[in-house]
Amino acid sequence: MKRSEAVSVAQSNAKIGLMIALGELQCTVGPDRRVTVTAAVVTEDERRFASGF
Repeated sequence: MKRSEAVSVAQSNAKIGLMIALGELQCTVGPDRRVTVTAAVVTEDERRFASGF
């Protein structure tokens, strides 16, 4: 396999992996109305309104 073919295959595999990962995330999180963020963006006062902490 030539280098250019290997790069093309690797890029295709990466795109497919990303699509699968995003699909699984959407199934887990639910409808697009929801937002996921790290706890670092939530202040102590806001944590009482958040779930998952």
